[in-house]
Amino acid sequence: MFDALKKANEADWERYISHAFVTQLAKGALPRACFQHYLKQD
Repeated sequence: MFDALKKANEADWERYISHAFVTQLAKGALPRACFQHYLKQD
């Protein structure tokens, strides 16, 4: 079942991990103000 769900949502996952926010966060390149906003809203 997990494999079927994973396959069915593969495109969504790729879009999520390729999003500019996520990639900048991973690289440590996200502007400080954006990171602080993310922390406050989360």
